[in-house]
Formats: sequence, structure tokens, C-alpha cells
Amino acid sequence: MRGHDCRSVRFRPLIQATIAIGALSHMAATLGADRLEEIVVTARRHATTLQDTPLSVTALTSDRLRRSAASDITEWFASAPGLSYSDDGWGGHRTTFRGITSAAGVEPRPLSAWYLDDVPMITFAGSSQLGQLGAPHPQAVDLERIEVLRGPQGTLFGSNALGGAVRQITHAPELDKFYGWVDAGVSTTAHGGDNHQLSAVLNVPIVEEAALRLVGYRYEYGGYIDNEARGIADIDNSDTTGGRVAVRWQPTTDLTLGIRALGQKRTARGLSSTDVVAGSYRQRRYAPERDIESWELFNFTLDYDLPWAHLASSTAYVDRQPILTFDITSGTAPFVGFTIPTGNDYNDGVRDLVQELRLVSAAEGKLAWVAGAYYETQDRATHQNWLSPGFDAATGGLAASFGYPDSPWHADYFSHFRQRALYGEVAYALAAAWRATISGRWFDFSDHLDDDFAGLLASGATNAHADYRENGVTPRFALEYRPGEHTLIFVSAAEGFRPGGVNEFTADVLQSCQQDLDALGLAFAPGFASDTLWNYEIGARVRTLDGRLGGSVSAYHIDWRDMQTLLLLPSCGAGLTENAGRASNNGVEVELSWLAPGSLELMVSASYVDARLEEDVPNLAGEANQRIPTVPDWTVSGSARRGFHLSAGLAGFVQADFQYVGGAWNTYDATTRKWVASRELFNLRAGGQRGRWEVELYAENVFDERGVLYHNLNFLGEWQTLVRPRTLGMRARVGF
Repeated sequence: MRGHDCRSVRFRPLIQATIAIGALSHMAATLGADRLEEIVVTARRHATTLQDTPLSVTALTSDRLRRSAASDITEWFASAPGLSYSDDGWGGHRTTFRGITSAAGVEPRPLSAWYLDDVPMITFAGSSQLGQLGAPHPQAVDLERIEVLRGPQGTLFGSNALGGAVRQITHAPELDKFYGWVDAGVSTTAHGGDNHQLSAVLNVPIVEEAALRLVGYRYEYGGYIDNEARGIADIDNSDTTGGRVAVRWQPTTDLTLGIRALGQKRTARGLSSTDVVAGSYRQRRYAPERDIESWELFNFTLDYDLPWAHLASSTAYVDRQPILTFDITSGTAPFVGFTIPTGNDYNDGVRDLVQELRLVSAAEGKLAWVAGAYYETQDRATHQNWLSPGFDAATGGLAASFGYPDSPWHADYFSHFRQRALYGEVAYALAAAWRATISGRWFDFSDHLDDDFAGLLASGATNAHADYRENGVTPRFALEYRPGEHTLIFVSAAEGFRPGGVNEFTADVLQSCQQDLDALGLAFAPGFASDTLWNYEIGARVRTLDGRLGGSVSAYHIDWRDMQTLLLLPSCGAGLTENAGRASNNGVEVELSWLAPGSLELMVSASYVDARLEEDVPNLAGEANQRIPTVPDWTVSGSARRGFHLSAGLAGFVQADFQYVGGAWNTYDATTRKWVASRELFNLRAGGQRGRWEVELYAENVFDERGVLYHNLNFLGEWQTLVRPRTLGMRARVGF
């Protein structure tokens, strides 16, 4: 009987979506032609209009990005249904698609892909205990668009895209235009300090066949959290500096070469989380904390039009250096026998070399295809230290006697990762209104770990060596139906996977873990396999009302098996990653845009997801049918903008934005479970434009909502990360 009930709930969203699709299709057939400006995306690895793309894709154009005036890409995630982002205040950055998350403290591998043009910025090699230290978030400056691809994208975008992929597409140099702009702004944040921003772009044709594009920016954010233990106000202040140099050379009409160099450094001198014991917008941290993310990217591209296909090549080198230090004073006393300010310091270095070749058919007949090859090597080195100034003075040089003064724990994690893949997609027109698509990706990867542990708590120097290799194929199947010129209906079934790995902690490394394992009746597991999911989806896109109304709707069911979950071993502070768990996610997503009379633009997006465990998962303290924590059931966002003429040559606008995120539990375990309440945020902005000048006033989080992004409770304490308090500011932009 229980199985029958689950199936009824599981497919209810599909039934509801089918009704919505029928309604939209009828509207398209009766209300007029599509006249809206077409948005071109490359979500299928070749250019298609958004209306003709049979995927759940949200595209944010450069114009829409500029109107929002936000600088960090994560501030736009509310506009994409089914997508959420949070920072756990402990260096863990989470991008979640459709509720695909274990909601554990550390995800052993990323659950979503992040691309800058055709270059992956998040990879998964190395220690599963470390998870993903930092996430490179290029500032959203001079972007052509952002594409949010929901659902597994494993065939065209690889193994990282278990839940989906985010793609930032930069503006390429333009060959025939000399122009640029400068954008500057100031603002102030409640409970904290002032913020400053400055960005500039210059596009310069060099010769008739070549052009140069220069981009630079600097953002300074005042903090709003005070550390009462160290007497420092606004300790979470940060600054970000970056830029881009791009050269485009088109010696013939068929051949285009490109070279790009990008870099960015973000420095936060404290972590943006509050300790519940200290009070609102306050923390009690005894050791200095920091969160630094710097990266450089060098990319060479080649595009060549053959008579029968388009050839694209991308060669990239990415060098990332995340550094993270967080206070663990409250958690070290049981190990050392007394309390002393202690920081857990990670210094990470990741170097990636990525090569991708792709062929896209040129013909626009019944048959269209894509074929590609992918190769990646990565070297990662992470150095971990417990920083405890005064430890040796208090213990008579105990830590120094093990080789690391004032550091009772030291570890070096090294990994070498290699991935090879072949992928392809074939689309065939079965009839005038029907098209079928089959795609797949073959992958082969290997990961070698060489980890060294030393210091007092490791009882001297020990090491662990491990290798892991896996290969396989991920498929995708889709069927499109076009009942009219402005309506697209599609169904699809796609598999996604997340690579497995090894557990570098062995019985020889941490013998104190054995008592935990004996109590559980377990042994040290040498490794863990990949976890997979299948996404079944039905969706539709419609343009109507004589080009003034556009919309999309989709419904999905996800079956996620062999979840990678972390089993914590409390006596030694380590853990094992195991394949333990199964989840089922069902949801509906809707997007609507309307150009209403009176120069009024309305946009709304909404998503509903019911994400639940299908079985008991002891590693997570989760029970069958329990909702997955940190996943809100409802998210809704809306925007209204009206333009008007103030006088000859002077135009103005007013805009209001709204965001609602439903509540959710923070974890499975009843002993540490806390309810994170829903939050509603309002933003207002108004401005004017005259010639090349634009000026804008804005208020973000107008009602100073104390929205909680993440709530954590463990042996280190209880803390929250919050949305940025009310921020009032102005910005000006001039073009030339």
C-alpha cells in the first residue's frame, strides 16, 4: 500500500504539468505570433534559440544582467527556478539543482558544474574528506549571458553536472567597433560598513581582422558581522579584484582564433557567519579566520567552418589557489586537554589542463549531430595545519617535538587526476512536427592520492597511497513535438553520474578510528563508487500575444541511487565516504515574461520540489520518506519594471523585485535539527538615462529581512549565515 501511495505522489506533478502544458499550447494557438527578441544559447554545444532548445534552460541576457546591477552571479540565482545557492560559513559553497544534495556537512564530490565559456571551473579530484574548498565565482562583469541548465548534463558537459550546470558566457572582442564604458557605485549596508565598486570595459579594433577587449574591476564590500571575542567590528569585509584580456583574430571568413587571459582574487578577512550564542550579526571566534579564492585562466580557442561541419577547439589552463582558515577552538579541547585559540588552515592549489574538440554538423536538414572529445589532467596539493599559537609554550614544546611547532595536526594531500571522454548527440526529424534525439558520453578517469599525516595527533609521520579508476557511458533520450510555430513540447530521460574515489584514511593512519568502526561492525572501506541518477522530464515553451508573452513549464521525477554519503567517526574526527542512500525528487518549474501595455515588463518564476529519501540512511541519520534538509519546497521570484520619458532625450525607469524561499530543516539528525524559516526579500531601484550616461538609485533587502541561508549545529558550535542586510546605494555608468 505504501508503494502505491508513493507512486501517486511521485507522478502528480507530471499530471499537473501536462494540464499546464495543454493550457499554454492552446494559448499559443489562439492568441497570435511570436515577436519577442530571440535569445541565442549554446546549451546543446551549438547555437540555438532559446525557444527551439528542448531543455530546461534559463538564459539571463547582458541587458537583464545590467538592469539588475548585482555584481555576484549568485545574486541572480533567484531568477532561475530550481536553483539555489548557499554558503555554510565554513568555506562550503553549495549550488543545488532540483534538490540534488545529501545535505551533509561535506560533499565528497561536486553536484553541479560551473563553466566560464567552455572551460570547467569546478572539478572533483583529490581527497573526499576535503570536499570542495572554495568555489571560483567570477564576477558578473561584461557577460553576454548566463545559462542555467537544469537536470543532469552528463552527456555534453561531463560528470560534474549531476544536478545541472551554470555557464557564464563572456563578450568576445568585436572587430568593427571602438567603444567602452565605466561603471562606478557606492552603497552602505545596515549593521555594517560601506561598499564601493568600479568596473570598466574597452573594445579596440587592432586591424581589420583583429580586435582587443580589456576588462577590469574592483569591488569592496564592508562587513556587517562583529567578532566580540577579538573585538573586531565588520570582520567579514572583503574585496575582489580581477580582469580579462581577450584577442580575437579572424584572418578569413571561415577561421577565427581567440586568446584570453583572466584572473581574479577575492579576499575575505573573516567568515560571514554568526554564532547563535553571541547574538544577531555577531560571532565569537578566538582564532583569526580568512577565506581567499584566487585563480588564473588562460584559454586558446579555434573555430573553423568546414563545408560540412563547424570545428571548435578549446585549450585551457586553470590555476586556482583557495585558502581557508576557520576557528576550531571549541572542538580541539578534547584532543589536547585544554582550550587554546586554534585555527584549521587549508592552503589549496589546483592546476588543470583541459582540451576539448568538437564538430557540429552544418546541414539543417532532417539530421543534425554533435561529436566531441575531452581530455583533462589535474594536479591538486592541499596543506592542512592546526594553527595554535602558544601551544608549545603551554605543553613544553610537545607539538615541536613532532616537527611542527604550535601545530598539533599537519597533513599534506596530493592527487593526480586524468579524465578522457568522447561524447555525441544525434537529432533526427521523424516527421514535420516530431524530432528524436539520442546522446551519450563515454568516460574514463583515474585518480591517484598520496597523502601524508604528521604531528602530535597523528602520532608521528604516516602516509596513505591509493588509486581509483572508473569508466562507463551516460545516455540521454529526448523527443520533441511542435504543434505550432511558437510552441515546443519535449520529453526526456537523462542519466547523470558523480565519480567515485578512495578513502585515504586507513587503519594505519588513524588507529583511534578503529573503536568507532568496531562499534559499528565496520572495517575501513578502501573506496566508494560513483552515484547515479535518472531524470525523467516533460516540458514546454510558448511565445504568444503578438510577441508580448513568453513562458516555459517543466515537470520532472528524479531517481537518485547509491548516494555518496559521509560516515563520521567521532572519536578520531575522520570519516568514510560510502555509497549509502537513495532519494526521489519530484518537481515543477514555471517561467513567464510579459511585455504589458504602458511600457511595463513583468517576469515571474516559480518552482516546487518534493525531495525525499527512499530508504533509511544511517550515515545521515535520515529515515525513509524524510524530506531532504536545506531544500525548500517553494521558491518564487518576480520583477516589474516600467520605463517612461521624462523629457526630450531623458528616459527613466522604476523597478521592483521580489524573492520568496520556503523554509526547510537544516539536517536529518533530530538532536541537531533546526528549522530554517522562509524568507522574503524586496529590492527597489530607479534611475534615468540621457545619452551615454546612466544613473541609478537602489535599495536591496528593503525591509532588512534577517534571512537565514544556512544553519549549522555540531561539536564546534551553532552558527548561521545570513542574507546581506539592507543596502542603499547609487551607481553611474558612462559609455564612449
